[in-house]
Amino acid sequence: YELLKPTLFSLRSAYESQTKEVAELRNAVRLQALQIQVQKQNFEAAISEERRKWPFWKGFKWGFGVGFGTGFLTGLSAH
Repeated sequence: YELLKPTLFSLRSAYESQTKEVAELRNAVRLQALQIQVQKQNFEAAISEERRKWPFWKGFKWGFGVGFGTGFLTGLSAH
C-alpha cells in the first residue's frame, strides 16, 4: 500500500483536475448556447421588424405608381 500511495495521490489529483476542467467546459458550452439563443431572438426580431415595414413601402410604391400613371393618362386624355 505504501508503494502505491504516491500513485494514488497523483491519480486523485489528476481526476480532480479533470473534473474541474469538465465543469468549466460545461459552463462554457451553456454560456455559448445562451449567447446563440439571444442572437437568434435578436435576429428574428430584426426580421420581424423588416417584414412589418415592407408592406407599407410596397403599398406606397404601388399607390404612387398607379396614382401617377392614372393622373398622367387622365391629363393626356383631357387635351
